[in-house]
Amino acid sequence: MPRDLVILADDLTGACDSAAPFGRTVSPAVVFVSPVAMRAPAANAVAYSTNTRSQDGPVARRIVGELAARVARPEMLLIKKVDSTLLGNIGYEVDAVLDALPRSMAVVATAFPAMGRQVVEGRVRVAGRALERDIRELVRDHTGGICHTIPLCVVRGGDVVLTHVLERQFAEGARWVVVDGECDADLDVVARSLKQLTFNALPVVSGGLTAALARQMVLPGRVDVSQLCADASATRGVVAFVGSANAVTQAQIAEAVRHENILLLDLNDMSALETASALREGRHVVIRVGWQPSDRAHIDAVARVCISGAVAGVIATGGDTAQLVCSAISCTFLQLEDEVVPGIAQSRCGDGLLRNSPFITKAGGFGEANAIVQSIQHLRRLATFRQPITSPRSTLS
Repeated sequence: MPRDLVILADDLTGACDSAAPFGRTVSPAVVFVSPVAMRAPAANAVAYSTNTRSQDGPVARRIVGELAARVARPEMLLIKKVDSTLLGNIGYEVDAVLDALPRSMAVVATAFPAMGRQVVEGRVRVAGRALERDIRELVRDHTGGICHTIPLCVVRGGDVVLTHVLERQFAEGARWVVVDGECDADLDVVARSLKQLTFNALPVVSGGLTAALARQMVLPGRVDVSQLCADASATRGVVAFVGSANAVTQAQIAEAVRHENILLLDLNDMSALETASALREGRHVVIRVGWQPSDRAHIDAVARVCISGAVAGVIATGGDTAQLVCSAISCTFLQLEDEVVPGIAQSRCGDGLLRNSPFITKAGGFGEANAIVQSIQHLRRLATFRQPITSPRSTLS
């Protein structure tokens, strides 16, 4: 595997969940909150959030293309992280990265079995149901190009067979291929095949393939911080900002209220005094973000409460929410350490007002019903432990 790995994601939760497996196996792994904050970190695995999922396609293409041109180097593995259900400007953004890589082809492998996402006959299935969105249609609509399909039977033939087919597709001029996958074993085959290719393959992935790549990059002696932090005596509460209206997330809130000592607030109705009092009493505060103009000021108020030392950690659900919280606490990069479960990343704030504080990010539609409960319990275990943060180096030219 290349020494350095760089992930380009279109939102912050995606950057975190794709980099999190490397936080366990490649020390350290770093996520930059935005391209503006981009620096060269002391890390082998780096992810950047371009915050382009909701941008117009041509604007997203320009932003991603400029970033790719700055970071791409022959000795690295460059990965494009996309939404596992194909939301966003996938065609525009991937095409821009391909333009920055000589002799390249996009290998689209977005299956994420742990989250119930599979790819069969080139189509994404969520919980067994095929999505209306199709990567081949996105490629055609966004770029005018053709995306070829590599079926599951080829993947199940093993990495040698898959490598041969990918090499042949590239030799015949293909720019895009989508690879089927149903389980983690399929993704392990794709990961092994990527190591053997003679051209610049651009993996276009969700969190499933990044986890498969991380499994092949395990470094001996990596410390599992969750085992070091088993002291559950901490009494401070957790703050969770929930900006996703996804039904999955709403069910997770309801489950948390049933099983944890929760103060549930709407952001515009909360008070800093009430929040601070609840946290110091060991209660957890779940704040629903409604995207009003005043939200930033209210989040700033909660951040000041957290700075007082009353909080065991922060949870942010939804990419835009995570971005807003990081902005409020002046955090420009996160150091990835672990996963609560696949798709839910645990990091620490690398700088800003909550430097070194635990920070969990979760995409809106991810996780089982107890995902917020699991995240709270994870943060309580970490409450008395602080892992040193590796500072980034100078700004890239």
